[in-house]
Amino acid sequence: MFHRPEPKPAVVLKDKGNKAFTDGDLPLAILLYSEALALTPDDAILCSNRSIARLKAGDAAGALADADRCIEIDPKMVKGQARR
Repeated sequence: MFHRPEPKPAVVLKDKGNKAFTDGDLPLAILLYSEALALTPDDAILCSNRSIARLKAGDAAGALADADRCIEIDPKMVKGQARR
């Protein structure tokens, strides 16, 4: 029988953040993305996700900082460029 490994904590936090974002709970989404980024600070997708959550929450400066970090990590990531 195949045993599926447990997902890494950052992935679990990202998934919970995505659900919170979809549910419209932006403060929770930002918190969960921040916790995931503390575990994996070079994850461009997390930076992009937190950027859009911050933008929708009215934190333009935070959103821009996350977009810039996303681009710094992965200059080819289109979502980072779009968020900027």
